Amino acid sequence: KKKKKKKKKKQEEKKTKRKEKIKGHECDS
Repeated sequence: KKKKKKKKKKQEEKKTKRKEKIKGHECDS
């Protein structure tokens, strides 16, 4: 259970990072 939760958290962090990256690119454009 703990391992699964960690995996989910990592995935969420990846998603947020990707969102931030896209936001940054939009700001630059």
